[in-house]
Amino acid sequence: MTFAQFLSIVGARKWIGLLILFVAVGATLTISLMLPKQYTATATIVIDVKPDPIAGVMYPGQLAPSYLQTQVDILQSDRVAQRVVKNLRLGDNPQIRAQWTEASPDAPFEQWMADSLLKSLDAKPSRESNVITLNFRGRDPRFAAGMARLGVI
Repeated sequence: MTFAQFLSIVGARKWIGLLILFVAVGATLTISLMLPKQYTATATIVIDVKPDPIAGVMYPGQLAPSYLQTQVDILQSDRVAQRVVKNLRLGDNPQIRAQWTEASPDAPFEQWMADSLLKSLDAKPSRESNVITLNFRGRDPRFAAGMARLGVI
């Protein structure tokens, strides 16, 4: 097949190609407008490794590469999430209570809310540095920003 034959085949089918393009763009646009907005807040945490004040040397556990991953696992633990729910008194919010009764009223509120928070939280350690990046997704931009900042505090 020569290049001229290829161009004549493409030229004969150009309306089908354009139709497929417009249908795909239209479907993508429609779905994007129908889905609820999602906001992602990002915060970074620097894990400062301090030497032993008496001996003046680094603790061996803090020099291990697994130390940063351990901190990430603690941030993403169920116990920490339940403590956040308790300390922020999220159970006092009537909107969150209404969402809980619709979703799963048979599960305890604190457990349901902690699971919900953990699904929206993403913590990743950086390579070759002592930085953890927290991402929190939510429908309310202020709530997402507050939850991301909470990990930094």
